[in-house]
Amino acid sequence: MSPARLIRWLALCAGLALAAGGASAEEVTLTPAEMRAAATHALAVGDDRTALHLAGALLARDPQDGAALILQSRAARNLGDNATALKAGRAAWRLARSDSDRYAAALVTAQALSSNGQRTRAQLWLRRAAQFAPDERAEAMIARDFRYVRSRNPWSTHLRFGITPSSNINNGSKSDTMVIGGLPFLLSGGAQALSGLEISYGASTRYSRDLSEKLTLHLGGAIEGKAYRLSDSARRKAPDLSASDLAYQAVQLSLGATMRGARPGNPLDATLNLGKNYYGGAHLADYAELELSKTVTLGRRNQLRFSLAAEEQWRKDRADRSSSALTGQVDWRTRVGDVGLLQLSLGLRDTDSDSGTVAHSAQIAALDYRFTKPVFGAYLGLSAAYESRDYDQSLFAARPRRDDKLMLGATLFLPEYDYYGFAPEISLSVVTNRSNEAIYETEDLGLTLGFRSAF
Repeated sequence: MSPARLIRWLALCAGLALAAGGASAEEVTLTPAEMRAAATHALAVGDDRTALHLAGALLARDPQDGAALILQSRAARNLGDNATALKAGRAAWRLARSDSDRYAAALVTAQALSSNGQRTRAQLWLRRAAQFAPDERAEAMIARDFRYVRSRNPWSTHLRFGITPSSNINNGSKSDTMVIGGLPFLLSGGAQALSGLEISYGASTRYSRDLSEKLTLHLGGAIEGKAYRLSDSARRKAPDLSASDLAYQAVQLSLGATMRGARPGNPLDATLNLGKNYYGGAHLADYAELELSKTVTLGRRNQLRFSLAAEEQWRKDRADRSSSALTGQVDWRTRVGDVGLLQLSLGLRDTDSDSGTVAHSAQIAALDYRFTKPVFGAYLGLSAAYESRDYDQSLFAARPRRDDKLMLGATLFLPEYDYYGFAPEISLSVVTNRSNEAIYETEDLGLTLGFRSAF
């Protein structure tokens, strides 16, 4: 910046100060507040070099001037000096004492990180900014910026956590007896429905890279798990069963591709998943799954998705229970006016196994409705699903086993109660399984408290 330009800016500030005070003098000393105002105005009119010099002068006077650090960060980023912008933003965050200072510092730090290509870290800092946003307008701006950074980030990461009090954490029978050959037999406590608490958790991440306008490759991984606590009544009913006997974990690696033709909105997706499951601390199974799906957009409101999945599972507890499954499904999604999204799913699955109690055919139907506008600040979702299974044989009877499973659910998402951009979601589920073999008849009522992103 030339001395003449600096003099013009100082003269402008001096003129404003004189006009406000009604005084006259040959020489005016600018206060730090007046210099901050001049730097802010320089940023507003796009004179970033002047703003950077004024911020530097303020910091030479007081290295712990938080407002000057924020001005320096903004100006340096606009000039392409992301290293200086990031350093100043972090320094402003360390010095911040009020919510407004934290908001401004987090925002400029996120902007510097995004400009430097560090978009995952930028998203974390945007969540910090959202936590201290002063009003709804600022929150909406953060949400907009978050979606923009996410759309440009090759990494996509999701975290899941939920706590569910359940009436049947072990998927046990609702009956305490079964009949074999006309004779009743008492089921052990561990085979009956046990109440308790389920704690679920998971994380998944995916890296995407465009090889061309028509081809994108994906590489990802996921982990998930479920831990349990038995209720007092469950411990009395099944004293030999430990909660760790029910624990479940899974790890998965994924490799996929998205192929776009003449209509980019109708992609073809191919995904290969490789994974391991663990149950009760023991290696339960390895699996490999290949899925192909095609999306077809019909007008502005309707979309069809056709999918075909082939899965091979190798059981480690009993080799005869290893299986091969083929599943075909079609999903129809449509907008219901401006208030909701409706999805109808229909599917067929055929599972082949050396074990007749594993081999089966299934028919699947599901209905899902999501309100896209809040009701008293909350977003409501409703779901229903039905699955009918015909097994090759029965474990206890001459006739083949048949199950009919019904699942009903409702979710309530509360974005107004977010914390660092994550808001609570309350889910109620009712699952019943009817079978011609009493041991497989189950009922489960669960209420889940979880969290998901509000953006």
